[in-house]
Amino acid sequence: MTTALTIRELHALAYTRQLPREDVHGVLHDAAVMGFHVGGLCELDAQQRRLLAAWLRQQPERARPPRKRSGRRRPPGVIPMATPGQRRLINTIASELGWSASLLSRFLRTHYRIDTVEEITTSERAGDVIRHLKACKYDQKQRRRRKAASS
Repeated sequence: MTTALTIRELHALAYTRQLPREDVHGVLHDAAVMGFHVGGLCELDAQQRRLLAAWLRQQPERARPPRKRSGRRRPPGVIPMATPGQRRLINTIASELGWSASLLSRFLRTHYRIDTVEEITTSERAGDVIRHLKACKYDQKQRRRRKAASS
């Protein structure tokens, strides 16, 4: 014996058919009212829901548009390079922290073993530096709040 179809399953089945998407509930409701003389979908018993599902399966299926891929596909083994925008963001966050170029250079040397922002080669590494700088900025804000609250 099969389990009874839910209203949600009827809606999911209707969405795969060529029914107007915004009117799916109205179409199902009207089919139930006219076909089974009930007040709405909630009043259908299991057999009536199966019959309504069978009617839906007879409707033509919605044509599925081809899936669009976002962006370009990168061949396997190709490593994305750091972008000028990422490098600008690193310099912007460092200036928001009030850091000079020498302080940023010391930070990069200590944590990433490089001397300048231009030496960041991969996008992944640039993302790591950006996340690290944002964490420093967040910590700086927290220290300022605690200091202001204790004063």
